[in-house]
Amino acid sequence: MKWASTLATGGGFDEAFTGAIARLVGKLDGDEPDLLLVFVTPGYGDDYHRVPGALRAAFPDASIAGCAAGGVVGGGRELEHVPAIALIGAVLPDVEVRAVHIDGADLPGFHAEPEDWHALMGIEPVGDPQFLLFPDAFTMDIDALLAGLDESFPKAVKIGGLASGAAAPGLNVLFVNDAMHRMGTAAVTLRGEILVDTVVAQGCRAIGAPLAVTRCEANLIHEFDGRPAAKALVELFESLPEEDQRRFRTSLCLGVSLESDPEHVADGAFLIRNLVGVDPQLGIVAVGSEMRPQQFVQFHLRDAHASAVDLRAMLKRRQDHAADEVPAAALLFSCLGRGEGLYGVPGHDSGMIVEHLGELPIGGFFCGGEIGPVGGRTRVHGFTSSIALLRAP
Repeated sequence: MKWASTLATGGGFDEAFTGAIARLVGKLDGDEPDLLLVFVTPGYGDDYHRVPGALRAAFPDASIAGCAAGGVVGGGRELEHVPAIALIGAVLPDVEVRAVHIDGADLPGFHAEPEDWHALMGIEPVGDPQFLLFPDAFTMDIDALLAGLDESFPKAVKIGGLASGAAAPGLNVLFVNDAMHRMGTAAVTLRGEILVDTVVAQGCRAIGAPLAVTRCEANLIHEFDGRPAAKALVELFESLPEEDQRRFRTSLCLGVSLESDPEHVADGAFLIRNLVGVDPQLGIVAVGSEMRPQQFVQFHLRDAHASAVDLRAMLKRRQDHAADEVPAAALLFSCLGRGEGLYGVPGHDSGMIVEHLGELPIGGFFCGGEIGPVGGRTRVHGFTSSIALLRAP
């Protein structure tokens, strides 16, 4: 197993792509990759349509997958808000590699059998396949996709991130083999002599006390603990120290607990969701996902220190418990809300991976939502770094 990653920025598309391909070939010692991941920022958006052809000409037999991205990771660097291309290549003997495009309209229905999902992915569950997923949030029911894959491939790791090259429907781009797509999901299946370990680190810390959602409609929360939701938010703000009140205005989000027992909510895992808006007159708080009555939640603040502490603890735990399981590479799927905007310096999360796991190829992108397992299910996260550590069995 051999992995390599590289990154190119500046200049025209041809210059950047030619340079990135040449460096990747050099790092792979001239071997053609079986898998090629590609992430491209909107700075090269006028040339998105040329990406599949350029890669296929250089690597005629590789399985290719990727997407447009607000920022990219490769070659030991993280780049945001500039024209950039990240390429990650892997030579994977004894691994079956398959890149597929999934159309949102083709998802099996709620009552579908596992065989329907096997047919969609073009692979049987034998041999514990692993999945890398790069969906477009505007055209794919991601919760349905992940729930179906969890049910049909229960032992498989599913990890990745949401394409982030555009904030409007129809403008994102996915790359799968020889084609560019404007909708759906780019997916990679890996089966054989490969294992994928995961690290999911969230960048937020809890404030206030856990609350029960007592009345809601879709993504609109009307009441917490029987009180108007907006009033509970004001009371929380007034209870905070001055520094947290400053962060409250720009960094507030909602953690949805995975616990159903109120006694364990504060100590359990949360799914972080954006706050979309507040209507003080109606007392409503809008969040970035559908809510259910009697769910437990707790407000969180994005915080660079808490984020760094969480990631360090997760990586150290992995290092302590699996010191002899050395990864060949890491794929980093990090939120657009992290990176330099959160930490004030570039390369924070990839640097911490190297600090704890040693020098290894790291590649990936900054996502519009991060996919990774928490609490025994695969979830979409926010303000998170979801990391895949790839190694031989």
